[in-house]
Amino acid sequence: MYTQADEKISDDNVKNRTDEDREIMSSDAASDDDPIYSYREQKKIIHRVDRRLVVMCGLLYCFSLIDRGNLGNASIAGMTKDLHLDKGFRYSTVVLVFFATYVSFQPIAAVLIRKLRPRLFLSSISLLWGVTVMGFGFVNKYTDMVGLRVVLGIFESGIYPGIAYLLSTWYTR
Repeated sequence: MYTQADEKISDDNVKNRTDEDREIMSSDAASDDDPIYSYREQKKIIHRVDRRLVVMCGLLYCFSLIDRGNLGNASIAGMTKDLHLDKGFRYSTVVLVFFATYVSFQPIAAVLIRKLRPRLFLSSISLLWGVTVMGFGFVNKYTDMVGLRVVLGIFESGIYPGIAYLLSTWYTR
C-alpha cells in the first residue's frame, strides 16, 4: 500500500539526487528513472545481488564438479579392493549408473524447477544430495554403492539446470 509517508520519502529521494546521478541517468538509455532509489543506489543493490547469487551458485557447481571426481580418488585410495569392484565390470557399472541417471533426469529437473521455484528446488536437492554423499561413508557392499550412485545421479542432475534457470530469472535482457 502506497502512503503519504512513502510519497514524502520518494520526493526527498528525488530532490537529494546529485548532479552526477542525473548526468549518469540521462546518459544511460537503459537506466530506470526510479522515484525511490537513485541510480547509484540501484547499482549498489545489483552489485550486492551479484555477489551473493553468483558466489553461491559458483560454490554449488564447484562442489558438484568435485563430487563427480570423487569416485576415481576413492578408487585409488583402496575402495576397489574393499568393495570388490575389481571383479568383472563392477567399477564400470558404478560409474555408468551415475551418468545414466544424471543425463536422463536433467530434463525432468528442468521442468520441476519451474513448478517448484528455484529457492525450494535447489535447497531441497542440495540437502538430499549432501545426505546421499554422507551415505557413501557407510557403504560396505557393491550393491549399496550402485544404489547410492543411482540416487546421487538423480539429485545431482538438477544442479546445472537449476543454476541456469535461477541465473536466467535474475539476469534478463
